[in-house]
Amino acid sequence: FIIGLVAGATRLTWAPGQPDVAQPVADALMKGQPSDAPGDAIECDFLQDSLTQGRRLGKTVFVYLSHDGRQPVSEMFSKCEEIYVQLDVWLFGHEHFMNFSVPRYGTVTQEGSEGQPPVRFLIGNGGFDEGLDNAVSFVSMREYHEGGRVRLYFQAFDTCISETNCPWGAMIPPVQLASCWIACLNISGGYNNRKAIASKGGFAFIYEAPVR
Repeated sequence: FIIGLVAGATRLTWAPGQPDVAQPVADALMKGQPSDAPGDAIECDFLQDSLTQGRRLGKTVFVYLSHDGRQPVSEMFSKCEEIYVQLDVWLFGHEHFMNFSVPRYGTVTQEGSEGQPPVRFLIGNGGFDEGLDNAVSFVSMREYHEGGRVRLYFQAFDTCISETNCPWGAMIPPVQLASCWIACLNISGGYNNRKAIASKGGFAFIYEAPVR
């Protein structure tokens, strides 16, 4: 895993003793700022250093985890492209719903996607402060090795499904939050009628690569 570089995301200055101006790194790469923007250059260098170190350690698959990412997930990417295409999977959030750039329940191979953008997986419905989705979800990743191959199984699970339909695509005024998220559906067989079940949207895929 490469954990996304976040610096200067919400603050313009650092604590005493640190540089006077924080570099706007967070989301700079994803939002497509000019290629000479400080954040873009720093994040490109960060990713390149991470990839180099990972290969030195014998890593095979590179999963990038960041706060925000390219929208929509199917859009091509241009900044830092020679580094970007070396990533295998990009997990990100920020937008409060879920989507990804591959067919549901499909299999993606590293050889078949060489030189292509990474699989992008938007996982943003981990809470319910907006009515963009009526489920709260998380993603599980399982790793298996067999016959010189590594397989990563990405599977989204819903942990709470609202009893009522949330209005999609618009912020919900605070006074209406209770009417949208007043309770979760009861699901038998879990703990206190709560149970993680496979995502109702079918968000699951397999990423496969050779072990090097």
